[in-house]
Amino acid sequence: MIEHDRQRWKYAVELEPGIEDFGAHVLRLARELHLGGHMRRSDTALQLEVEGEAAGLQSFDERLKRVLSSPSIRWDNSLTKNLALRGESEFEILVLEVEGMYSAPFSPDRAICSECLKEIFDPHDRRYRYPFTSCGECGPRYSVTRKPPYTRDTSSMAPFPLCENCRREYEDPSGRRYHAALISCPDCGPCYWIEPTPKSVSAADVVYEAVELLKKGHILAIKGTGGFHLACLADDEALVQRLRRRIQRRTKPMAVMVPDLDWARRVCHLNPLARGKLKDPSAPIVLAPKKHPEVLAPSIAPDSPDYGLTLPSTPFRQLLMSTLAQPLVVTAAKFAGETIVASNEEARTRLRDVADYMVLHDREIMMPCEDTVMRVHGDDLVTTRRSWGQAPRPLILDHEIPPILALGGIHRGTLALGFDRWIVLSQHLGELDSPAVEILYRQTLAHLSRLHDFKASALAYDLHPGSLGRRLCKEMELPAIGVQHHHAHIAGVMAEHNLKGPVLGLALDQAGWGEDGSFWGSEFLLGDANKVERIDHLPSFPLPGGMTAFTHPWRSAAGLLWELKGEDTAKIWLESSAPDPVAAETTLSLLRENLNCPRACGLGAVYDALAAILGISSNQSFDGQAPMSLERLAGVPYEIDESELPDPDAGAEETLCAILDHLLLRPFSSRQLVRAGAWTQAAVARWVAQRAVRLAREHQIDTVVASGGCLVNGWMRHELRTRLARARLRFFTNASIPPNDGGLPVGQIQVAAARLRQV
Repeated sequence: MIEHDRQRWKYAVELEPGIEDFGAHVLRLARELHLGGHMRRSDTALQLEVEGEAAGLQSFDERLKRVLSSPSIRWDNSLTKNLALRGESEFEILVLEVEGMYSAPFSPDRAICSECLKEIFDPHDRRYRYPFTSCGECGPRYSVTRKPPYTRDTSSMAPFPLCENCRREYEDPSGRRYHAALISCPDCGPCYWIEPTPKSVSAADVVYEAVELLKKGHILAIKGTGGFHLACLADDEALVQRLRRRIQRRTKPMAVMVPDLDWARRVCHLNPLARGKLKDPSAPIVLAPKKHPEVLAPSIAPDSPDYGLTLPSTPFRQLLMSTLAQPLVVTAAKFAGETIVASNEEARTRLRDVADYMVLHDREIMMPCEDTVMRVHGDDLVTTRRSWGQAPRPLILDHEIPPILALGGIHRGTLALGFDRWIVLSQHLGELDSPAVEILYRQTLAHLSRLHDFKASALAYDLHPGSLGRRLCKEMELPAIGVQHHHAHIAGVMAEHNLKGPVLGLALDQAGWGEDGSFWGSEFLLGDANKVERIDHLPSFPLPGGMTAFTHPWRSAAGLLWELKGEDTAKIWLESSAPDPVAAETTLSLLRENLNCPRACGLGAVYDALAAILGISSNQSFDGQAPMSLERLAGVPYEIDESELPDPDAGAEETLCAILDHLLLRPFSSRQLVRAGAWTQAAVARWVAQRAVRLAREHQIDTVVASGGCLVNGWMRHELRTRLARARLRFFTNASIPPNDGGLPVGQIQVAAARLRQV
């Protein structure tokens, strides 16, 4: 190549919505290589024109491709060369903001990057041990922004004027803090302090003092980027029990922050996928199988087969964990039915009887976000809660949709905005039967709409008559489309994988309002985003006591036994397993008279019943506790001799009867109980998978999709993947979108958009 051959090249780059900082990469690269030209940004596209000597352009091209290898960036491979020269010797950003640009989805928060990490541990750096260190590559986004566009003035950093040094970095296009909204340092940024002040401490001493308090057995409330977390030493059983009593959280698993991957490997079995997710910029809690014997306090996750591990994601957490050098319990600072504490004032009121000390800072949290939670099953990944670091990153469709607001389900609070080719799912908000969560829900709707300049033209809501969505439809007075709960589950998978259909859909959960006014929950659906047909389901059975059966699995067990094995079997079982004789007789009376016994066919309710019959979970203090206990008993999925399982060609009722006969046959020793748990998991999952294969062949369908809360279950996912692959059927389930009701709004938008296209 001729050294002084001056040329002009042109690129077209499309960014994932919400990526604000890519332009700074290009600017630094072009100026480093002494290239002229310009960059013009419109919406989520960049148009690049670079001019200079061929050698410089070639180097620019090679290094640009390395940056463009990120999964968050797509680009047009048809590079245009030999454009007419313009004689530009400087590279400039011509347009940083254009009208409509911020209707694009907004960026989520990000964990501290490697460069900032080096700075906070470098004694010669001016940001040494500074707990708010960030740059254009990392730090909060969504949780600190008041309104679009994302700039310093529109974020909660606005009250902190830049010092001279930070101003110089902010205006230097060659540095990674060029136009970085959160830039600050010890001279001009926010700071941490401790209340009540244990002694006279400077800002630099806060981390050391917090570590000393933790080592002395105190419970700390620590303010982060998305809200407060309660922290205590993870190896002190009495301390963990004390924390549980104070927040009235009896058995629900709590997350553990470990200093590094080495510590993570001490407590959990980690495969490459789990290790990769722990280091992901979204800093999720990763659920991974416990190692035995357990080295942490037994009450951290007593009913779970997994620990929820996370690595330190912020500068403060990095400093804290490097000093402490041992695991911490870190759990969201909230009580049941409430939202995560996000302000100092809230903390002083709501946490005064929980935390011994509070570690506070003076940067405001604009939008509370709990942690994202992911579970790893071998090479399989499922997101069980999508929040900090993930929301509001959009799902990208292969077609355009009108502006649709999806209002979610009746319990797990999320909502979604659909527009252009994007579906923006909110962070996890909590359980919608709580007034506090409803307030946060409405605030989040307003906040997301403001960030994306969004105005809905239609609404999508769940059919349940008690859903918040139905009430909002009346308030908002827009065209509204009711979407059946399980159709939305299936359509969500189709949206995530851009599937057209027809598909065979497996919607497997606890309960959802059916089109016939009853509770559905284990559905085999045939169709597409516009319409599905219910072609099969598990047999329904009564739930004595109504919705209370979902928190008292022994009631579900009584209903299942009554339906499939008769009154005598149910009576015998209740006499030995109900909490007391009065409860047993009352339950039998409800079943005999069919009073307050709504029928359900949810696989989640079946799991509840089987766990109760095995004697491992009679009551649930949180959603999914009984199925989790059953999975913990069964252990990691493994192959069970086919001859030991029920007839694969049997119907649903016959299969469930065979399972019940096996479990009621005799009392189990401890070892036999473990085997019975695995056998039960395998029997249920195999029937579902085999039924899916038969229905797919019968209806000549080659694509099976599955969703619903039961798809968190490792045995179910394993059996479906294995058996459908053997049958040479394509199988899809949720990965980045939760299969539980947290992902429901995605499917609601997909269904509503499909129906609007038919109008």
